[in-house]
Amino acid sequence: TLTTMAGFVPILMTGDTFWLPLAAGIAGGVGGSALIGLYFTPAVFRIMTMKSIRRLFGYRPPPRQHPAE
Repeated sequence: TLTTMAGFVPILMTGDTFWLPLAAGIAGGVGGSALIGLYFTPAVFRIMTMKSIRRLFGYRPPPRQHPAE
């Protein structure tokens, strides 16, 4: 991620009217997706597994099935 963003620095420094927005969009997208993948996704999974949240939305674990005797 950092190497990809660093690779766009020379393009960002040129100030070209075509390449500047393209490089900024790609570098920003790569950086943004890395932040989402590292922080947002684990936080959402943590929230989803909290017992109080599951209870709030009415989650009930499936009944246990006992093997036939």
